[in-house]
Amino acid sequence: MTVDSEKLNDAAAENAGRRKIIKNIVGGVTTLAAYNLLPAKWGVPLVESVILPAHAATSGTSMHDPCSITWTEFIDIGDLANASMRFQVTGYVSPPTGGVSIHIVVTPENSAGPSVAVDTTTQSDGTYSAYVDLTFSWLTQLHINAVTTGTNVSGSANCSYLLAAAPD
Repeated sequence: MTVDSEKLNDAAAENAGRRKIIKNIVGGVTTLAAYNLLPAKWGVPLVESVILPAHAATSGTSMHDPCSITWTEFIDIGDLANASMRFQVTGYVSPPTGGVSIHIVVTPENSAGPSVAVDTTTQSDGTYSAYVDLTFSWLTQLHINAVTTGTNVSGSANCSYLLAAAPD
């Protein structure tokens, strides 16, 4: 028995045409059904309250507490009534954000000298560092406190340093 190839080609073309018609019908019916489910008139939604997840409620840049103070050098030991020393204050913000304005106030305790304020900015990795020169009356021990704040940063960083004089 021989099969006429011309008849097979005609049948395949007819089946392809039928498939295309069925796809169009199903697509049209689905679109019409979806359209009928839409409201006739749209209204403004009312939002009474929003509850944020914990990670979203605490997002934003924040100051890492504590900072760190390191004594770096004597500048002028003078007559011990007016000694000058250099300290370095370091810290970071999280998430790491560059270009944040940082304000640092370093205060010697016991009226050993005046407070000193310095300004700096964070690096691209969120770290900051500033040198502070303090002139103070020499005591047997010097306790230094630093408070660091930032522009558009939540919280503050506090750190201290205790410098004890060598015994006689």
